[in-house]
Amino acid sequence: MNKEANGSVPVDRFVRSVPYKSVDFIWVCSHYDLHLNGICNDDGELREFKTDYDTGIVSVYSLTMRQKIKWKLNQWMFELCVGKHWTYPDRGNCVQFYYKWPQWFWKLVFRAYYSRT
Repeated sequence: MNKEANGSVPVDRFVRSVPYKSVDFIWVCSHYDLHLNGICNDDGELREFKTDYDTGIVSVYSLTMRQKIKWKLNQWMFELCVGKHWTYPDRGNCVQFYYKWPQWFWKLVFRAYYSRT
């Protein structure tokens, strides 16, 4: 399978490049001044986006059904444990971080995560 110069994403998944302002974001999993990675709606299709931080150009990639399920599962888990502040267009009432679950829940998650080897 062909790969880009950086070796991260197969070239055959690339759909197109678009300006940052024209992306219809669905969920963002990486953000640093700009939305760097996540899923977006592109011509009615669920697709992955990656933003070049220096240029602000967004590359859009197609997803297989398995990848779509994985992305939506990651989104659901994030919304369950953290909140909807990186979900578009329904971000809920709050766009900043808050504790959605009580402290006992976070202790349970902490123990479960760090008990893995």
